[in-house]
This record gives sequence, C-alpha cells and structure tokens, in this order.
Amino acid sequence: MRRVRLSTAIPLLVAAVAVVAGGRRAAAQEPQPIHPFGPRRSVPTEARPGVVRLSDGNALYGQLYLTPGKRWRFYDEKLKRYIELPLRVIERVEVTVAREWLEKEWRFREAASNEKVYTGRKYPARVLHYKITLINGRQLEGRGSTVLYAKVPGARRARKLILRERQKGKPGQTLKQLVYVREIDFRAEAVERFRQQQQQRQRATQSDHDVNPRK
Repeated sequence: MRRVRLSTAIPLLVAAVAVVAGGRRAAAQEPQPIHPFGPRRSVPTEARPGVVRLSDGNALYGQLYLTPGKRWRFYDEKLKRYIELPLRVIERVEVTVAREWLEKEWRFREAASNEKVYTGRKYPARVLHYKITLINGRQLEGRGSTVLYAKVPGARRARKLILRERQKGKPGQTLKQLVYVREIDFRAEAVERFRQQQQQRQRATQSDHDVNPRK
C-alpha cells in the first residue's frame, strides 16, 4: 500500500478547502435572476377601488380595471363619434335597458337548405344604454363594449365582466337570468358606504352564528 507523506497531503487538503469555499462565495455573490417585466402584480397599477352592481341584486367591491393597455371605446350619441376612455377619468357608469325581448330560435331544416324552422325555444335578447359621468362632471351617453375585471378582496382571481350594447342569452333562459352590469361606481363616498354595509352584514352573520352555532 502506497503511503502519502503528511507534508504533501496537508497542502493539498488546504487547497481543496479553499476551492470549495471560493465557489460558495462566488455563488452567494451571483446576482439573483430578474424578471424581464418586473415583479408580478396581482392587479395592474391603473386598478381603482370601486363598486359594481348587477341586475340580479348582487354587488361586488374590489379593485376594478380594464384589460391592461386597453381603453373603453365608447360611442357618444351627442358627438356622433367614438371616444377612447381610460378608466381613470370615469367616476360613474349607469346602465339602463333600452329594449329587451324573447327571440325565437330558428335552425336550418337541412344542412344544404336555406329554409329555416322554428325550434319551439326562445332566448333572451337585450339592448343596453350607457350613461357615463366623468370625474370633471361631464356626462356621456351612448353605447360601447369593453371588458372589466373586478379583483375582490380575498379572491384568488379577478372576476371578468363583459359590458356590451347587445346581450344574447341561451335558449330556455329567462330575461331575469341574463344578468348585466347595472352600475359601476368609483365615488369615494359610495365605496366607503358599501364597505361599511358589507362589514355590518359580516358582523350580523357572525353574531347569528355565535347565537345559533351549527351542531
């Protein structure tokens, strides 16, 4: 068995330890990878706190925003032209029903035929009118389509709400079941009032639970 001199082994061991320590220091000093688009945010920077009220009586409170980089393309009936509206200039949106009805569903009798027959079913249809109040007090009335996102506190994902001039439901669906956005409110007093009402409901629910706990 070959013997290694102690005088030779010690310098080699010291050198090996130095190499390992140097590698660890270099790894510790390496900069952390940077995301090319910056840190990921749960909501865009242009999101604003607001309240959304729906036609079924439900309401949402949270951070509201449009599709990043998009504006609301709105047709102003008075000016007779389209306007690009960023969400930051809007104070309130009121939506009313201009017309709604139950439309008959038709289908082609045969694949290569132009003749249509009534299926016996109907679907809800609706035309909506929008009134927008800007933060400077100016009001616009007309029509337009956009996608609004509502990030409710505690929710993992934002809820997607589609605003459009015309709505079309599914066969067999009622007009009441075809829900639409009735109001969007960014006014500070409206937001605070809704938050207080929400907190009162939560306290009432908790109080009822304490009095009548589930068995």
